[in-house]
Amino acid sequence: MNRKPSAIATAAALTLVFSAVSVGSAQESAGEPEMSPEAQAEMAAWMELAQPGEHHQHLQAYAGKWKTQIKMWMAPGAEPMLNESTAEAEWIMDGRFLRWEQTGEFAGSPYTGLGYDGYNNADGRYESIYMDNFGTLMVLYTGECSDDGKTRVIQGSFTNPMEGATIEQRNVYSWIDDDHFKMESFMKMGDEEYKQMEMLYERQ
Repeated sequence: MNRKPSAIATAAALTLVFSAVSVGSAQESAGEPEMSPEAQAEMAAWMELAQPGEHHQHLQAYAGKWKTQIKMWMAPGAEPMLNESTAEAEWIMDGRFLRWEQTGEFAGSPYTGLGYDGYNNADGRYESIYMDNFGTLMVLYTGECSDDGKTRVIQGSFTNPMEGATIEQRNVYSWIDDDHFKMESFMKMGDEEYKQMEMLYERQ
């Protein structure tokens, strides 16, 4: 698939477009010529990309308050650690990004996670960012979903602090029904991938 402009390029282009709009408005007020047809067409194209679309509708199902049951495996074949948490997802920036906040306990310590989900119309992919109070890293994910939006797969990577090696992570979101979905997280170092976490979400 051909790569389209990156998010940074998109932001830069939007800045130029909005600058052109300001200049064009000032010129119009001063009685000078309006924006050229080319500049108007460019602005229209960027504005179209800025509108939420079908894939943002797929994300709409996640909005709301949730209770979660968590299983976490610290190593392949290990017994799972069991936890519970609560989560809330709400739209920000006029329905363009979904903001997640999750709270609970892990190993006896308070846990807070923060994430953002969205769909990049220019690059044609889902994008997510996640962070929590157990580290200083922000994990970036990209991925896609099934045509009906019932299954979404995103992938990211981060550094193993013990060895300095890259850990690849694959998260699979699967809807069970309108009020329940499952997130399964798989980690891979080298050629071995194992299921590291499973979270069952129930709408509140």
